[in-house]
Amino acid sequence: MSGSTDYGYDQSAQEAAASNVPESSEAVSSTADASYAQGAAQTRSAWGDETGPSAFRESVTNMFEEISDILRKENDLISTFDTNMRETMKEAENAEWDNEQSLSKVNDMLGKVARSNEAEALKEQLKKNEYMKDEA
Repeated sequence: MSGSTDYGYDQSAQEAAASNVPESSEAVSSTADASYAQGAAQTRSAWGDETGPSAFRESVTNMFEEISDILRKENDLISTFDTNMRETMKEAENAEWDNEQSLSKVNDMLGKVARSNEAEALKEQLKKNEYMKDEA
C-alpha cells in the first residue's frame, strides 16, 4: 500500500472555512432588512387608494414581509449551524489531543515491555540459538 491517508483534524483549514459563516449570516441579515424596508416603502401615498393599485400594493407588501421572514429563519439556521460547527471543531480538536495522548501512552507501554527483563532474556535466548542476529 503506497502512502497513508491522514484523517487528522485540519484545524487551520476548518477555521478558514468557518470564517465565511458570519459573512454569510451578515449578507442574509442585510437582505432581510432590505426586504422589510422594501415592504415598508409600499405606502398608500405611492400607490393611491384605488382598488387595483391598493390590492397590488398589499400583495407587494406581503411578499416583501414574507421574504424578510424567510431570510430571518434562514439566518437562524445559519446561526445554529455556526454554533454546532464550532462545538464540533472543539470536540474534534479535543479528540485529536486525546488520541495523541493515548498513542503516546501505548508507545510508552510497548517500550517498557521491549526493555523488560523478560524481553531481554528472550532476546538473548534467540541469539544463543541463532534465531536472531546481534544488532549492529
